[in-house]
Amino acid sequence: MKISKAPLSIAGLATGMLLSASAASAITAAPSTVNVFTVEAQAHSYNGRNSRAGHGPGLATGIMLSFGDAFSVDADPSDDWFLGNPNHRPSFRTNADGAFHNYGSYTDDGLTASFGSLVGMIGDGPVFEIGSAFSSFADRAGELRLFMWDSNFEDNNGEIVASIEAPAPVPLPAAGFMLLAGLGGLGALRLRKTVRS
Repeated sequence: MKISKAPLSIAGLATGMLLSASAASAITAAPSTVNVFTVEAQAHSYNGRNSRAGHGPGLATGIMLSFGDAFSVDADPSDDWFLGNPNHRPSFRTNADGAFHNYGSYTDDGLTASFGSLVGMIGDGPVFEIGSAFSSFADRAGELRLFMWDSNFEDNNGEIVASIEAPAPVPLPAAGFMLLAGLGGLGALRLRKTVRS
């Protein structure tokens, strides 16, 4: 028994699938968003991962990165914070690059950077130096956290403002529509082959 169907050409099927994919990708194309955060020298100090207290929690940005996501962090180089409380000992002014002081560098968790530098961590991964301008791809999935690079949080003060550009979350339903369109196209192609037999 032969079922009569309207002719379906490969070109028509391909065009339909491309249009479906274009519509779905337009829905899923996620622009990047820019978020601004205040990183506090004392509350968000790294505090030494290997110290008796472990590293501090840092500033939880709420930005969830996936492996391979492009992201950037910027801080105004003229924005500064301080290592040391002027009431206890000389205070060292520094910026996100760890500049303006001769306090030296600090090594912990495989990173050596100037005291007072802005550093980050994705999930439970290794800490990395950010400074005043940083752009990279996420080497793992997880939340981006920011820290002031220091071994002692108790005598820090001040804050800097950091802006983070990262991909906006991708709506999953759009990806589902694209999958359904592709499966529908494969089903139509199979039906066409069955009708010819």
